[in-house]
Amino acid sequence: MTEENHLSTVSDLFSDTVAHFIEALSEGVLQYESKEKDLWIRVKNSSWAKAAQVAKSINFNYFCFLSGIDWKDNDELGSEKLWQAPSESVESKSSKPPPKLVKIAGGQSRFQVFARLFSIEKKLGLFLKTDLDEKDLVIDSWSHIYKGANWHERETWEMFGFVFKGHSDLRHIYLPSSFEGNPLRKDFSLLARQVKPWPGLVDPEDMPEQPEQSNSKQSNIDESSNNSDNSEQS
Repeated sequence: MTEENHLSTVSDLFSDTVAHFIEALSEGVLQYESKEKDLWIRVKNSSWAKAAQVAKSINFNYFCFLSGIDWKDNDELGSEKLWQAPSESVESKSSKPPPKLVKIAGGQSRFQVFARLFSIEKKLGLFLKTDLDEKDLVIDSWSHIYKGANWHERETWEMFGFVFKGHSDLRHIYLPSSFEGNPLRKDFSLLARQVKPWPGLVDPEDMPEQPEQSNSKQSNIDESSNNSDNSEQS
């Protein structure tokens, strides 16, 4: 392991798992830490595919999901809320800076890929993550190791623009083939929200009127009671 690794205390539940990864990947393991029954391990980009093979060999057989992260600062939230409610003034907004995001198991880049695996036998979770070079967003595919990664890599390619080397069918799932841009990047501008604010902010809907339902139930009870009385009189 390299000097970049800031060793964190890990639960005894994961001591063997960490040892397996260090033995197999050596300096490919950059950092790790555990939280309750989940272990996070950050590996080098070049060790990404091998890390999946190591995980599968020690019974982390269940593939949960794979996705991307964009850590770009976006204090203004320009692509999400460009509309201000009449009752909301600039002065009323807090002057406190937004909380600093903490990267579990660290990170050195704007973009990261991460995936969660689970061991049904051990009943433990494993997150693997890696950094991507912003100028070369390429990473090895897991689709030949975990079949479930196929769809998730397609989605991540579509939404973040990460290229999964070795994937046999990187094509759009949600967006038309002519679509330009990657919607889950923080610098992607949602043009529709610049023209029209979020509907929930403008036209809040009232909650269903519960009293009407209650009155309706009471009416049914009263009607049933009257029918019973008439039957006894007859």
